[in-house]
Amino acid sequence: MKHLYYTAVLSFLCFASGLSGQILISEIMYNPPEFGQDSLEYIELHNNYRANINLKGYTFTAGVTYTFGDTILPGGSDIVVAVNSHAMQSVFGISTLQWTSGGLRNSGETIALADADGNAIDSVTYSNSGVWPAEAYGKGHSLELCNTGRDNGLGQNWKASSTATKSEINGYVLYGSPGSPNNVSCAEHIIELRNFAFNPAELTIKVGETVEWQNKEGRHNVDGKKNVYPDNPVGFYSGDPKAGDWSFAFRFDSVGEYSYRCDPHFQRGMTGTIHVVNDQAPSLVINEIMYNPPGKSDDSLEYIELYNAGDTAIQIGGIHFTSGIEATLPDSLLPAHSYLVVAKNDTAFEHVFNTKAIQWTFGSLSNSGESIELSTALNTVIDNVYYHNQGDWPASANGQGASLVLCDPLSNNNTGAAWGTEAEASGGAIGGVDLYTSAGYENTCDSGVDSLPLYRIDALRSIDAVGLPDSLGVECRVRGVVYGVDLQKGARVQFTLYDRSVNMGMGVFGTDKNRYEVTEGDSVEVTGKVGFFNGLTQMNITEVKVLGNNSPLVEPLEVDSLGEYTESRLILLKDVEIIDPSKWKGDGSFFTVQLQGDDDKRYTMYIDDAVDLSQMDRAPEGPLNVTGIGSQFDPSEPHNSGYQIAPRYYKDIEILWSTNNSHASPEVILYPNPANTQVVLLSGKRIKQIQILNAIGRVCEKRVGDDIKQVDVSSLPTGIYAMCCRFENGQVRVKKFLRIE
Repeated sequence: MKHLYYTAVLSFLCFASGLSGQILISEIMYNPPEFGQDSLEYIELHNNYRANINLKGYTFTAGVTYTFGDTILPGGSDIVVAVNSHAMQSVFGISTLQWTSGGLRNSGETIALADADGNAIDSVTYSNSGVWPAEAYGKGHSLELCNTGRDNGLGQNWKASSTATKSEINGYVLYGSPGSPNNVSCAEHIIELRNFAFNPAELTIKVGETVEWQNKEGRHNVDGKKNVYPDNPVGFYSGDPKAGDWSFAFRFDSVGEYSYRCDPHFQRGMTGTIHVVNDQAPSLVINEIMYNPPGKSDDSLEYIELYNAGDTAIQIGGIHFTSGIEATLPDSLLPAHSYLVVAKNDTAFEHVFNTKAIQWTFGSLSNSGESIELSTALNTVIDNVYYHNQGDWPASANGQGASLVLCDPLSNNNTGAAWGTEAEASGGAIGGVDLYTSAGYENTCDSGVDSLPLYRIDALRSIDAVGLPDSLGVECRVRGVVYGVDLQKGARVQFTLYDRSVNMGMGVFGTDKNRYEVTEGDSVEVTGKVGFFNGLTQMNITEVKVLGNNSPLVEPLEVDSLGEYTESRLILLKDVEIIDPSKWKGDGSFFTVQLQGDDDKRYTMYIDDAVDLSQMDRAPEGPLNVTGIGSQFDPSEPHNSGYQIAPRYYKDIEILWSTNNSHASPEVILYPNPANTQVVLLSGKRIKQIQILNAIGRVCEKRVGDDIKQVDVSSLPTGIYAMCCRFENGQVRVKKFLRIE
């Protein structure tokens, strides 16, 4: 009963305080353009209320070290804490407080503030990349919160300061407004409503930019709803018409033309148009070219493959070819590390290659070589390749069935040395000539300079009557994508190599002369000899050559039994439970547990000591979906049993719960427990918010995110804490843990 009472009290305390946004971090100078030691770093705090606040005892708990004395911050005012108060007085002409120790990282970090009772007041995790303004990274600008009513945890609400000072450092003018109101707009474009008109009435902007309408006089609104303008890509609406000083902002994330009006006055001509174009796609690469398919035909199988080499999805609408062919890409998002094929004849292409393509509008690719250029909607060149059919450009791409493929998407693709021909057969043929292409998939580049033969994984995976590989002892090269973690953690490496073109993998084990560091998603070529270990076919390798990074992984194959066909494949077992949770060791060693499905089928799950699940102190409870690599351990002939599923990491286990009770809170597993630096949260539902409470219920840490999986607890003193987890449906789970040194 005591335990239930304690848990109920913690649940009540969770999210009860510390989230109001009373004191805000409103400006940050983290990388002034100084050489050596920075003297102009600073943090500005803003009192977002009308009442005065005494900051006595308020403390920075992350970022820098400083505790406020008896300091009154008037309502609506700002206060600045800096690394060097004398330098701030000299350059900005203001008096500031000086923090005790620490500095702001140029790469980004979390700045956190707590009150005198230890309750979390505000935190910002800034960055020097992504949506965070690049001008703040050593180019003279501070970061300013565009509006104190906006969420300062979101990078899009921070802008580079536009307030210029009279100081110039190392060629950069200094911009910042420490101690004064911020002077940046949350929108890149302003439209004023006055004289029964939108000013300007027509505007061209880039995708991802924000427009803010500001009412200066009269009773108006902004109406771009879909029921009013059905051709708008998306709708937007400021609400009912009203007078007074108001504003409305909308971010345009889709390319296209948007019409809108003022409802009371559109018949008097109060209408407007926004043209949204794409001028930002720096990561798009021309990655594969089929310029001369074999056979005497109309070359209907010509195509160009584009690859998003960046880490974020990009809007491709309006991007077009400005030489080689004519084509404009449709309004859509291309995910990170994904491919898009533009073909001369999409029907013919899809028939032969079984892959979707966009058909270009006009043109053909020259058999002797030409320039292919890709540009943004505003004609900024994104990529240009001038291919040839001679010199250092591969000859087998000229009518011999192979496509030109870029060996490394991050290399200079305008040199022939960067290109090879596709090594893997696509399964199609023209006039008896096999096609070697990888359109829409990762390239397997054959530069033609290696002596050992290059084989596909499926050519090496057949076995004889006693389970030994038919290819045992064959020396060769094999290409694929790395799956999982390094199971050796030493001088040797061990991982799974996966070829998604045949949806098949094989084990890799051995010593790499290049000392390769195993990274899931790497595209690699391994050299060695086909071997065998307790039923598992593997490559005993001597070399790993990295061909690329961040290759997309396949979706797991859902299975209901384990066997030879699941070996070294990425597979998924749905709705299974651990039969005997007491068999779960969780002490960092390897072990196996038995799973059981609804149909009473049993499966063996292997937890290797190299994966993070081996450190989880208790077994996942309830029904589970388990993803992992199919494995085998059968030391005796015939090697036809001992099949297993081996999860790669904690994310491979999804906890399910009964669908009969829609009000039941999802389960959460927290590990390791005790914890030193990090805790992992394993749940079947997205955790949107966490708070950490100490033993007397004070908030020590807070965090908001889309799907929180890991939490840094290294800054917490040793002791017992409660982790309060709020899910997307608003429900809360509380987990206790012990923080140790």
